Amino acid sequence: MKREKSLILFLILFVLSFIFLSFGILNFLDLKISQAIPNLWAPFFNSFFIFISQYLFDTKVLCFVSVVIFLFLFRKNKVDSLFFISTVGITAVLSESLKFVFKNSRPLVSLIIENSNSFPSSHSSVSLAFFLSIFLCFNKKVKNKNLFLIICFVLIGLIGFSRIYLNVHYLSDVLAGYFLGGIVLIFSLLFKKILMNYFKIR
Repeated sequence: MKREKSLILFLILFVLSFIFLSFGILNFLDLKISQAIPNLWAPFFNSFFIFISQYLFDTKVLCFVSVVIFLFLFRKNKVDSLFFISTVGITAVLSESLKFVFKNSRPLVSLIIENSNSFPSSHSSVSLAFFLSIFLCFNKKVKNKNLFLIICFVLIGLIGFSRIYLNVHYLSDVLAGYFLGGIVLIFSLLFKKILMNYFKIR
């Protein structure tokens, strides 16, 4: 019961944070950072972050890997597999759908071309949902859980930073993406209990 209360508290906090960001409370900071980013561009880092963002951890790649993991997990653990695929899948659909709701434009100058709207960042939301779901599903099989969690957070942060560095997203887009991924993850964790009870009965 304590855990459920904590999750609900985080859920409320994340929802409120997402709403505040959607009102543009960081617009001034967004513009300042976006204007400063091109001055930091350098050939090596440009190639590195393009590879991270567009190839290694692209949203489509993470969704494809999620399907593979789901198929691998399903026979061994139906609850974890359904929790994992639903968390990543719902996050991806929701983040892409919200772009059409808010219709925020992207920064004018960027290293790569993106045709969709800016808010929220799908890369950020899906990466958080993907890697934290990975951690929750597999942490019991890893000896060093803290290191595993740190690696997950580093990758999540790296993906979000890559979107800001490439100047295809504002800071608020990335933060909102993280909060959105967190919201779906918490809903999934709460729903996971229902799934566990269902499969126990069956």
